[in-house]
Amino acid sequence: MYRGVGCKMDIRSVGIAANLRKSGVYEVVGKLIDLLRERGLVGILEEDLRDLFPGGRALNVGDIRGADVVVAIGGDGTILRTARALRGTGVPILGVNLGRLGFLAEVSAEELSEALGMVLDGKAQVEERMGLTTYAEGEGREFFAVNDVVLERGTSPRMIEVRVFVGEEFLGSYLADGAILATPTGSTAYSLSAGGPIVHPKLEGILLTPICPHSLSVRPMVLPPDEEIVLGVRSDWGEDMALTVDGQLRCRLHPEDRVAVRRARERVRLLTLPGRSFYNVLCTKLLWGGGKQCISQEAKC
Repeated sequence: MYRGVGCKMDIRSVGIAANLRKSGVYEVVGKLIDLLRERGLVGILEEDLRDLFPGGRALNVGDIRGADVVVAIGGDGTILRTARALRGTGVPILGVNLGRLGFLAEVSAEELSEALGMVLDGKAQVEERMGLTTYAEGEGREFFAVNDVVLERGTSPRMIEVRVFVGEEFLGSYLADGAILATPTGSTAYSLSAGGPIVHPKLEGILLTPICPHSLSVRPMVLPPDEEIVLGVRSDWGEDMALTVDGQLRCRLHPEDRVAVRRARERVRLLTLPGRSFYNVLCTKLLWGGGKQCISQEAKC
């Protein structure tokens, strides 16, 4: 389900997650802490931030899962990591972009004060995005993905064989560098680079995008969200294959492994601000408007 409804929340505590490797992150986190103190709200810092910002009456260090809302400062990678950490809590995330692209990060550092005010005043909207649950048979591990699950050949120069099953039905097999299973949210990430379609997050489905298949007939597909998709992988040239989740988590794949992917029960909740649509994000981030934000009268038909 995709919701875009103004949401007046009873906010008393705000979790703070940040990528410490981003330039300017210390200043932005400090600014957020000051804003929370001015509003009489409690800020809950991630453990990694404990030693960087002294505590006080309006500042705690602990589990951000207990916050009413979380501000993720860094970029899309920070939001993906935070969303996995908040899995199952229903806590909404406001993304602050300190990076280059930022499809998920809603606001810039300069807009933080205004954005926080909108959230506290109930002017922000909550969008619910689907995630994926992935089970890697060989490792016996389950993962939660917001963007995508990728089967890759690793450092081997040779292609792998990918066999695709949808539900109980065999779809086909092909030689390729790997395969991507993505959510609509992840359609603008690795899947897009591999030739996959852009899918509006209002839609639900699982994107299957081959990576450099050795056949012109193999094309990306959008599959029903209620189907379980099983990918079998085979390689005669070693055990260097890998499964990556959101480009951040990685585990080894063994020859003849099977990876099962299905829609997750849990939802990812993202806060968005008025006047910022998915189309505006595409126009701005993909430079469809010549590098300018597509919100001017000149951009309208």
